[in-house]
Amino acid sequence: MATVVGAAVGLGAGYAGGRTEQVLMRVTDLGLAFPSVLLIILVVAAGGAGAGSLVVGIGVALAPGIARLARALAARERVRDYVLAARIAGARGPRIVLREILPNAAGPLLVQVLITLSVAAGFAAGMSYLGLGIQPPTPDWGYMVQAGQEFVYVAPALVVLPALATLVFVVACNFLGDDLRDALDPKASG
Repeated sequence: MATVVGAAVGLGAGYAGGRTEQVLMRVTDLGLAFPSVLLIILVVAAGGAGAGSLVVGIGVALAPGIARLARALAARERVRDYVLAARIAGARGPRIVLREILPNAAGPLLVQVLITLSVAAGFAAGMSYLGLGIQPPTPDWGYMVQAGQEFVYVAPALVVLPALATLVFVVACNFLGDDLRDALDPKASG
């Protein structure tokens, strides 16, 4: 959700420029200024604990970061010759964004999406640990840690294994994002 909303807002703002870009980016800045955890808790509290509210909350909280990157990429690409050629050929804004700008901005966006996925996983586990996320009987690492806490001295694996699984997933997403960035832009790697 964060990827779809953030990329749509950012690419649209970056391509449109002018007043539209200013308005969309001020709204995005407002979202970035608000603490993510608090925003997720507010959305989940308003919608009730569960997967749907959690997805919306995390999506709303993380979309502004993706929107900022997408805007910068679109603004960089909108002045390129191929975009001007598409405009001269009669292509309209949405077609230019989807057919010309998005494919050229996809690499950095994909890297950001992987890193954002690791943040989202951490938020999801944390909210479930607090009882605001995915509810039993659906399995969730955060809830598993919370439920196993009372048995931590008798069976520490009940807490350690789901916490370790969360950690491995978050670190794997970050490593994959770093490796993908290096693969897509070899001159950026030192």
